[in-house]
Parts: sequence; structure tokens; C-alpha cells
Amino acid sequence: MRPSGPRADRTRHREKVRRCLDAFARMLRESHFDFERPHTGLEIELNLVDDNADPLMRNAEVLAAIADPDFQTELGQFNIEINLPPRPLSREGLSAFEENVRSSLNEAQEKADAAGSHIVMIGILPTLLRKHMTGDVLSANPRYALLNEQIFAARGEDLEISIAGEERLYTHADTVAPESACTSVQFHLQVAPESFGRYWNASQAIAAVQLAVGANSPYLFGGQLWRETRIALFEQATDTRPDELKAQGVRPRVWFGERWITSIFDLFEENVRYFPALLPLCESEDPLEMLDRGDLPHLGELTLHHGPIYRWNRPVCAVDARLLSLRDWWRNVLSGSDLMIEGGIGAFVARRLGAGLDIRCHTPATRIEWDGRGGGASPRPHARSSPARETRLRADDTTAAGWRSRTPAAPTRARAGRSRTTCPTGW
Repeated sequence: MRPSGPRADRTRHREKVRRCLDAFARMLRESHFDFERPHTGLEIELNLVDDNADPLMRNAEVLAAIADPDFQTELGQFNIEINLPPRPLSREGLSAFEENVRSSLNEAQEKADAAGSHIVMIGILPTLLRKHMTGDVLSANPRYALLNEQIFAARGEDLEISIAGEERLYTHADTVAPESACTSVQFHLQVAPESFGRYWNASQAIAAVQLAVGANSPYLFGGQLWRETRIALFEQATDTRPDELKAQGVRPRVWFGERWITSIFDLFEENVRYFPALLPLCESEDPLEMLDRGDLPHLGELTLHHGPIYRWNRPVCAVDARLLSLRDWWRNVLSGSDLMIEGGIGAFVARRLGAGLDIRCHTPATRIEWDGRGGGASPRPHARSSPARETRLRADDTTAAGWRSRTPAAPTRARAGRSRTTCPTGW
């Protein structure tokens, strides 16, 4: 006799997730994934403000005025998001992205103006204050309320936000509303299964460069913190770990990673092995039985489990029109004030380094020494860091985002709002 109730639901969900993982491995072996040539999609998270540049909690009204399905809600009522459909990664692809974004945003701004709102692109809105970060700020979509409920159920206590920068911020939150302060541009690149590890490793290797080029989030709740405050804020605003689990080295849900990979399977397997489910819901389909029948499973439990694990470079397995695609999703590009900057960062990533540093620069990403602390050389190439070592990036760091150069420069201080970082040799 099988047990019933919430605990049994978690047991069944874990079994189903592992069955989905087995199916995923089989699909990779049997080449079930659709791939002809690279496609790139784009999402931009935006802020809504009033005439005084204060956050405006009216995204439902603004979206109704815009009336474009490419624009969607985000976590906070002062957030919206634009999703651009994937395009082939060709010479004209990124230029077409820019033209499409400019046209869509200009039209949306005109309609938002009529609704008494302005659209702003920036990593963290400087006018956000602690008084804005309450449960009332969450958008009406039920999934946000459910996410909030499950994070606090897993954590068992209020969130602690502690960031020491030019000034010190220490506060608590009883909702995930502070996460809504973090906005970004998210490129997602469809790649072939056999190439995914190379793309992902290259994306990891250049993460610090992307952040250094686009850093524009120095202010939060009226204080000047890091040049790129989103890193600490996003990690802490979604953290399901109390202090005791942090001390044990349990990994945060906002995670850079701790090693190079050879396959996308490595990342999904890590997510299943390290993170408990936030939403233990089960579907009726059996993924292995569907494969035996020649059908493609949706891998619903694996996808749901994977959703609230926010890797900086995020692997995505998507079922679309009965075809499966793999995507490397870059979450760490800033939602900046200039589309040309964003386009430049995207071009830098997608066209220069997207295919792997070994192809473009004759410097394999995996030759860069791994160091999950965000500082200090590892004595061995590919050495895995202790999971207790947390990644940090500050404007005056010479090492960042888990790697360091073999010949690092001396530390420098950022001036005039610019951040500086060193690059691995050979770039």
C-alpha cells in the first residue's frame, strides 16, 4: 500500500522527475532534437514609472493599452517584458532584432503614455524604495503568488538582504518582491545537442566581461551599493536557504555553477541532484512509455522542477510543435539604457564567442582555471570549487564570475561609474 498526502506527493514527484531525466538522456542519445541552423530569441524586462520617475504599479493597465501579445507581465506590477520571436543567427539577424525592438518599444511607449506611464530600461530602477517591496507589488498572475508561497515555505523564515558596497544595506523581506527590482536582457540561442557544452562553457567564460561592459545597477533602496547590485540582490531575494544550510554549503537557486560541462545533461542532472522541488506537481504522461510508442514527451515534471533554478546561463529544453529544441539562455545581460549597447553585447556573445572560445580564439574555455569563489587561483585546471564558496562580482575585483586569468592584473577601482575587470589571456 502506497502512502498518500503531501509527503507522498513529493515522493512521487521525485520519482517522476528522475524518470523524465532518464527519458531526456535517451532523447539525447537518439537525436530527437530539431536543429537546422542557429536561431536567437530575445527578451527584455522593463520598468514602468510615472512623471517623477517613481515606480508605477499599473502593468495590467499598461499591457491592456499596448495590446500586443509580445508584451507580458513580470513579477512586479511596475515590470513588463517584451519577447521577440527567434530569428536565424545570420549577418542580418542582430540588426533585425534591433529594428524590431525599436519599433515595438516606440509603439508601446506611445500607448503607455496614453495610460500615464513611461517605459524605462535599466538594471535596477534607482527610485525603488523599501516601501515599494511589499506583497501588494506582485503582479496578479497566480503563478507569482504560488512562487512566493513556496519559497517561504521552503525557507521557513523571512528573507535577509545584506549587501556591503559603497554603502551598507541590511533589511528583511516577507515576500519575494525585491526580486522584481532586477531586470535583464535575456538572449536564448538554439543549438545542436552535440554543441551545447561548448556553447555553455564559452558563455560562462565571458560572463564577467558581459557584466563589466553593461553594469548599470549601483543603487538600491536609496543607497549606493555594487556597480552591479543585481547579482547579490537576485541571489538573496530568491534564497530558500536559512543560515544553517548556507554554512553547510547548500547551493543557492541563483547559481553561477561550479564546473565546465560536456553535455546539457550535466546541468539538468545537477538540478535534479542538488535542488528539492518547489512545486511537486505530477502529470499523467509517462515519458518513457511515450518514447516507446514513438511520441515525444513534454517532460513536464523536469521542466517545472528546472524553472525556479536561476542559473546565470540557463539550459532550456522546449517542446514546440512536436519538435524539441535545446537553448542556452543568457540571463546576465543588463536591461540597459541603450539598445546599441545591448545589441553590441549580444553580437559579442553570439557571433564571436557563442560557438566556443576554442573555435574563434584557439583558447578553449575549459583551459581557464575554475574558481567558484570569484577570486583566487585554483592550483589545478578544471578544479571544482567548494560549493560553500559563493560567487561575487564587485567593481574593483580583478576576478569575477568563477574564473580568473592565468596572468591577473593588479586590482583597480572603478571611476566615474565604469567597472573594470581583467580578461583571460588569449582573447
